[in-house]
Amino acid sequence: MNKTKKLTQGAMLLAIVGAVMLIDRQLSFAFEYFVFMAAPVIIIIYTSMYDLKDGGILSFGLLAIGLLFGSTLAYFYIPLGIVVGLSSSVALKKNTKRSIFMIICMLSFVIGEIVYTLIVMPLLGIDISTQIAEGTTFISEMGLLDVLKQFISNINMFITAIFFASIIITGIMEGFFTYFLSIILLKRLKIKDVGISGSDQLIMSPTLAYILFINTGLMFVVVRFQTLMEKYELLSYIIIILSLLSSVALFYYGYIFITIYFRIMFGKRSFFISLLAVIFLFPTSYIILIIIGFLYGAGPLRAYLDKFKITKNENEKD
Repeated sequence: MNKTKKLTQGAMLLAIVGAVMLIDRQLSFAFEYFVFMAAPVIIIIYTSMYDLKDGGILSFGLLAIGLLFGSTLAYFYIPLGIVVGLSSSVALKKNTKRSIFMIICMLSFVIGEIVYTLIVMPLLGIDISTQIAEGTTFISEMGLLDVLKQFISNINMFITAIFFASIIITGIMEGFFTYFLSIILLKRLKIKDVGISGSDQLIMSPTLAYILFINTGLMFVVVRFQTLMEKYELLSYIIIILSLLSSVALFYYGYIFITIYFRIMFGKRSFFISLLAVIFLFPTSYIILIIIGFLYGAGPLRAYLDKFKITKNENEKD
């Protein structure tokens, strides 16, 4: 009976994915990216319900459907989703920490996005320099190019660095989406309680917080003294990319602080309240959360949270 149920559920999942991709094909693949992002989540859910062998069989079915009904992009992103799904499933089967599960998702997608940009795109005849030029045109149409030129002498180098940093950031966000959606569905379907958010378990050391904060500031130094850095163009690219990634890391930890703070204040609805606060305050919130993330990682705000939690509990008892 269990084997019949397993086969039925697997067949239904594949049928749904196939139907969605077939409909999307008629819509010129307008929603194909959502199918790519759903693939690893489906594998994680199904493998958690049964076994890795069953997840492998389902993955083979997803690959066949992707190759049959998907666009050229499916030849890369479906296998990538399968790799992410199966590697994450192995981590969950071994009951690894939620933080490790999240890092596996993020790292897999980051590597995938880098491979796609540097290897797959040229094979498909897509020129990276053309993509960067389109980004420059977009910034110009927004009226920001003239503003940036007042502060940045080598605007092409800066935009190129942002382009490559955005690739890494895209992979990080894709991994976080897979992680977050998976743990929610696993709990809602009563398959495995991984916890709604394990992000607060990633404790940053004060030393790393200072390194990230200093590294974030280095970008402004490079931009300010670009004429002196022209001899070290590759080094400038590396510094700007690492600075952007450092700012994203501090932003993430700033959001963790806001989420924990609101959790103490409002309880279960804290995630949505903190998310709305960040969205409505963006882009101002980006700079604020970088500073908050640094103070949280360095220690002062972490100590404040501990005291605030104790005070809140004492007031509730009274």
